[in-house]
Amino acid sequence: MNIDCDMRTAIVDGRMKVFIDLKYNPNHGPDGRFTSGGGRGGSGSTDPTDARGGGPFNEYHDDKKYPPANSNGVDTQQRFKKPDGTYTKERQALHDNIEKEYFEGKSPAEGQAEFLLMGGGSASGKSSVFRHGLVKTPDNMVKMDSDDIKGKLPEYDAMVKGKNSKAAAYAHEESSDISKQIMGKGLKQNYNTMLDGTGDSSLEKLKKKTDAARAAGHRVRAVYLTVDTNEAIRRSDARAEKSGRKVPHEAIRAIHSSVSRVVPQAIKAGLYDDFELWDNNAVGKPPKRIARAKGTKLEVLDEKAWAAFLAKGE
Repeated sequence: MNIDCDMRTAIVDGRMKVFIDLKYNPNHGPDGRFTSGGGRGGSGSTDPTDARGGGPFNEYHDDKKYPPANSNGVDTQQRFKKPDGTYTKERQALHDNIEKEYFEGKSPAEGQAEFLLMGGGSASGKSSVFRHGLVKTPDNMVKMDSDDIKGKLPEYDAMVKGKNSKAAAYAHEESSDISKQIMGKGLKQNYNTMLDGTGDSSLEKLKKKTDAARAAGHRVRAVYLTVDTNEAIRRSDARAEKSGRKVPHEAIRAIHSSVSRVVPQAIKAGLYDDFELWDNNAVGKPPKRIARAKGTKLEVLDEKAWAAFLAKGE
């Protein structure tokens, strides 16, 4: 999944403070750029047909457990956010419990912490590098995954079980706010932190993330996976048969294209301290590392596979 990030720094009481604004956004326009708020409607839209979710979907809510601030909200964020921009106390308590789960058993790094960006187009199989032992992470790493966060929201879970295709759009703004809360704590308190996403639609958006991590004193590491776009579509459709969540083919193509455009720019700009790209096209076999970089120094290990990766961005 995808998280946009805004970072600000300011001097407070004689010390530099880092303010991080992360926003999950799974939607892309035909040019591969993110849309604001899920498609047709902007993030502040109150149109009940807003592509953010098209709520209010009252049948999926337990108003006794989570009283709404706005029962006509088009998504869970609008439903539970008060006019002052804060969540209802019951909903904030849910967010705090989710945050607690992510930090359970974790401790801040003793030295310099690592900020790990897991990237790659939809259905590229990012978890495979861990499953095959190809990429190692510290045991105490806080691993952010927007799909996992959404799964902890009761309305999303109910909609998925009810095979409502708008489940992800309906929950993605609130999951963004929870991501922001978790990521902010991870960076500010020197935790090893992993952001599991797809990449970014622009170099500028990616730079905001890496700048935020470096401002917090983290080393930036990136591990990306790539598969042919048609193979990604096949895998995504197969996954949708089981999960009930189908990703539009045009969105998959746009995401893969944007990743292939931004990665070379990011390496040239020195956004990563360490970078690895793994080809994951071979079904049933471990991914193959095809490129790596230290800062701006790129080493291509498989010219043909690297060319295929770049071609997706053309």
